[in-house]
This record gives sequence, C-alpha cells and structure tokens, in this order.
Amino acid sequence: MKVLVVFLWILISNAVVGVITTCLLLYTAFWTNYYVIPVLYLLWFVWTWNSSRKNNFSWKTLRELRMWKEYCSYFPIKLVKTTELDPNTNYIFACHPHGIFAFGPFGCFATEGANVKDIFPGLSMHFMIHSIPLALPFREFLLSHGILSVEKSSFNNLLSTGAGKVAVVMPGGLQEVLYTSTSGDLQLCLNNR
Repeated sequence: MKVLVVFLWILISNAVVGVITTCLLLYTAFWTNYYVIPVLYLLWFVWTWNSSRKNNFSWKTLRELRMWKEYCSYFPIKLVKTTELDPNTNYIFACHPHGIFAFGPFGCFATEGANVKDIFPGLSMHFMIHSIPLALPFREFLLSHGILSVEKSSFNNLLSTGAGKVAVVMPGGLQEVLYTSTSGDLQLCLNNR
C-alpha cells in the first residue's frame, strides 16, 4: 500500500495523469459516441479556471484518507513543531530542500499524513506549487488537497481571506530541482526569488 500511494503521488506531481487524462478526453471526444463527457469537463475546466489561485476546492475528507499515513510512513516523514503559532495570524512557511518530487512538504502540508492539523491547530495549510500541473486535466485532485498555484494572486487571495491561513512555499522551486544530487549535498536557490 505504501509503494502504491507513493507511486500515485509521483504520477500526479509530474503531470503524467494530466497528460494521460488529456489523451483520454481527446480520444473520447473524437473517436467515441461519448463526446459529451469531454465537452462537459471542458466547460467545467474553463468555469473553474481560477480555482488554482483561490481556496475554493479544498476537501478535508480527501486530505484525511488513511493512505496518506501510509505515504508518510514510507519515507518516513515527520512534522516537528518548534514554536507555538497564533491561529489569528497568517503565515508563509518556506521549505527546503525541494528534491525531485517534494515528497516531504506534500506529506506534511497537503495531507493529514503527518497530523498537521493536530500539530498546528486552527491553521489551514496550503502547499503552493508551480502552475503547470494545475493547468492540466485532473487538477481537481491537487486542488482538493488545498494546493494552490505559487503566484502573487494566489498569495493575495489566500492571505487576505481571514486569519489562520498558511502558504507553504519552496523558495528554490523548479530551479532547485536541478541542484538535486545523490551525493547528499544540499543547495538552496534564493537569488531572484
């Protein structure tokens, strides 16, 4: 089960599912009699286009699935709090290192696999990622975990809608992925951020 859940995250996080879903939607639209399904999904997709910049898709039940406990125990991932945080304030958390797939931040902040709501009560975590996976079909899976696009408008929308919101970012982003090495050396990318 642990390996299956990690495999699922790898597929989702590197947009493979979005590409496969796009191909299936195109196939269904042009080579079957079920063309209405991709048409309806396309209308839904366009109607909800700005969802990656707003917090209107988060689904608590999906974040709390037992499979995320398995995901976090596979690595293992553990979230350690070093200070108390006031739930009446908004925060920006910076995570390092990015790694290739950002396994740790996803497990800690996009799911309840590391018990984030118990460790930081009253705070709503939102992992911010590059906008490409959020522009492909099946992005609803990511959005339902409270994941948002790491854009200025996302920060403005999230941090201006009341207290207790946390934007979790990886300052090095995709550029830092290129610095991932097997030697154990960690490099942080902060210039032009």
